[in-house]
Amino acid sequence: MKKQFTIHCVLIDTENNNSKDHLFVRVDTIANHADLYEISHSLMDPDTEDSDSKLKQLFKTVPDYHLKVKSDLLIRLVDQLGGIVIDGRTTDGKQTLLLFREKRLDDIVEAIGKALGGKNLLKTVPSLLSILSENYETDMPIMDIVKTILGEVNDLKDWKADLIQVNEENIASYRS
Repeated sequence: MKKQFTIHCVLIDTENNNSKDHLFVRVDTIANHADLYEISHSLMDPDTEDSDSKLKQLFKTVPDYHLKVKSDLLIRLVDQLGGIVIDGRTTDGKQTLLLFREKRLDDIVEAIGKALGGKNLLKTVPSLLSILSENYETDMPIMDIVKTILGEVNDLKDWKADLIQVNEENIASYRS
């Protein structure tokens, strides 16, 4: 994988009628930073399979990778980590899903990075891969994902994520 890449994520909330949220993510492994652009439902048809043309219209590029994730992954990942700390308190998987629905994805990503940074990933990765295999599909080669995570293991606690709402009012700023 490149040091900087983009991902189109479709998050499927299995506990909420399989509702879909679309994110366009810019990942920078050099700066330990991710911009998470949450795309308003009115700008992105949640049921559209081929959304690259819409993303190119919105962000002037097509994503390098595509990822579909079920909310079960978030619940099981957080529980496997023994919870994550957000706002000074430890939350379990179900509580984290509620925070996701409250648009706290940037806080969740940072907290997961910190939780992973405190773990021995050689012991943790096999169980995480098991959770992943059941709850996602992607065109990213799995070994590239593993290499990237292992390459970032010492920096995971320092990762920052910014959640940016993309809607009708601010869309012009992303098209220019």
